[in-house]
Amino acid sequence: MAARPERRAGGAVTQTHAHRAAAGKPRAELAHLLRRAGFTPTDAELDQAELLGYRATVERLLSPPPPADDEQYLVHRHLPATELPIEAAMAAPEVMWQLITSGHPLREKVALFWHGLFATAFKDGNAGVDQAAQIAMFRRHGLGSFADLLVRLSLDPAMLVWLDNQLSAADRVNENFGRELLELFSMGRGSYDEQDVHASALAFTGWSVRPGPSAFHLGARPMWFHYDAQRHHGSPQQMLGRDVANGHDVVAAIMAQPATARYIATRLYLFFSEQSPHPETVAAMADTFTLTGGDIRAVLRTLFTSRRFLDPAVRRVQVKSPVELVVGLARTAQSWSVPDHRLGELVDAAALMGQRLLTPPNVAGWASGEAWLQGANLLERINFAARLVGASALLASRAEQTGLPVLDACLSALDLDDVSEQSRDSLARAIGRLGDDGGPASGRAMTLAVAVPEFQYC
Repeated sequence: MAARPERRAGGAVTQTHAHRAAAGKPRAELAHLLRRAGFTPTDAELDQAELLGYRATVERLLSPPPPADDEQYLVHRHLPATELPIEAAMAAPEVMWQLITSGHPLREKVALFWHGLFATAFKDGNAGVDQAAQIAMFRRHGLGSFADLLVRLSLDPAMLVWLDNQLSAADRVNENFGRELLELFSMGRGSYDEQDVHASALAFTGWSVRPGPSAFHLGARPMWFHYDAQRHHGSPQQMLGRDVANGHDVVAAIMAQPATARYIATRLYLFFSEQSPHPETVAAMADTFTLTGGDIRAVLRTLFTSRRFLDPAVRRVQVKSPVELVVGLARTAQSWSVPDHRLGELVDAAALMGQRLLTPPNVAGWASGEAWLQGANLLERINFAARLVGASALLASRAEQTGLPVLDACLSALDLDDVSEQSRDSLARAIGRLGDDGGPASGRAMTLAVAVPEFQYC
């Protein structure tokens, strides 16, 4: 029987190090774009981007097709627990599969961004199926209208239950969702007062959930949105200078505030560019947000084509989150034909580094930046990467194909062509001290390459 063709996230090496050096600035800019708008780029992805050019690559990234209705069936067939997951841990492998194998990395990266901003988590109970549905919503609508996204979030059962809005009624208002919608999800602190919070909470009374049917006996029951008119407070309230009577009015009031444009532009900049906001670029992004009515695709286009984003000073300054690090390695160092047990292992690996998919620590989401490198996290990151690349026949083979010296072949295979001379010299000395254990020299050398500082940054 012929072997099943493998779906390789990596692709083959098609250009030499000399070609890259000749390509110079354009290829370096494209590599930076692909790292930030996706995950660690493969040589095949960089080659395709070079053929298209920078602007066309931006447009390709910003224009993914909607997720196919049947794309999850492959995961459910090979990992049945992901079909109607009772717990988040059962749903996470499907999310990991999408991150690793999708041909549309920005769609997945944006979903990861919203997953962090609209943080939702359940340590107990049967909310896994609802969290999976929330991620699917982010994947489908994450690059669209922010107003539409807020409405969908307000109808999302996982979010409503997470912030107790299903308990909120006109005579016993719960302000959790109404407050976080303003503070964390759209405007930021200092842009509203307590009256606005109360008005927002009243407008969302009656926005609740009810159990849906299970696909099989004793299976997980997804929650459905349910509007309970009897529990809704129907009288208009003043919020942000406008009358609001329901959730749609609240979203309209939020969208009318300049603070919303600044806040979302800043959060996008911090995630996709650098940890210190660049005032001129953030202002341009906020202007685009306002002019387009909150079109996230247009705001990201403004960022990716800005002078600041293309400045070499912004490259390799963003610490990879654990999920970004794991996904990048899985895409380049492993072959994927069908979903398998490795997905759960990768979810657990990221968790050991401080980030478990579908389980943010609180409503504010995960920490970011240098916090990912604190304590034992850095050692865990290096050890995991060394284990994965050291065992990767795919990476070793790819490095051997280049015909380059071991040092350059390893750096190329790991998207580390731009390391500093200090890192290159240190790595060269370490490789020179390697003994011969019978394995490929490139494989042994790559276990050292993942220890260079630049590997931790994108």
